[in-house]
Amino acid sequence: SMEIAAEEEGYTVETELHQARDAGTAILDEAVDRDIDLILIGLPYKMPFGRFSMGQVGPYLLKNARCRVLMLRENPE
Repeated sequence: SMEIAAEEEGYTVETELHQARDAGTAILDEAVDRDIDLILIGLPYKMPFGRFSMGQVGPYLLKNARCRVLMLRENPE
């Protein structure tokens, strides 16, 4: 799991489930409140209309985050 891999490298991973109207804003608010170093976000492999899509949250985080953002895309099936 991600938590085990992070611990083996000496990192702490915190996960929490939140409910919000706007996911991007909620993620950035949490990042600021917690003074975090890195936002790690997973992207599903979506191909609407035959084109890869990152949705809205990923680009919003990349543009507005004050810390590093790492995005991982799942494998196509």
